[in-house]
Amino acid sequence: MARRRRPKADAVHAALLRKCHKDGTYERLLEAQGGVCPLCERNPEEIALASKHKRVQRLDIDHHHGSMNIRGLLCRGDNLKLRRGITSEWCYRAGDYLKRAGE
Repeated sequence: MARRRRPKADAVHAALLRKCHKDGTYERLLEAQGGVCPLCERNPEEIALASKHKRVQRLDIDHHHGSMNIRGLLCRGDNLKLRRGITSEWCYRAGDYLKRAGE
């Protein structure tokens, strides 16, 4: 069964992401994180080299979906893993990350 879309929530989500790219939030977060994903500690270029498409992409803007508070930037893989936690080492880093974000 296909996931049901929530048009109003999707529009709010898209607006938040556009705003972050326009107002410099993305760049400030990237600089504060040393240019890397805080969980895997790789920069976008390193992530691209490890991917099958070899395209450099921006890190995802990680946020709490209820409050829409921005926590930081994560690579796509770690952003998806945040819900599943793959290894104990990754979980410890994820825990530290969430503590720093105030959650």
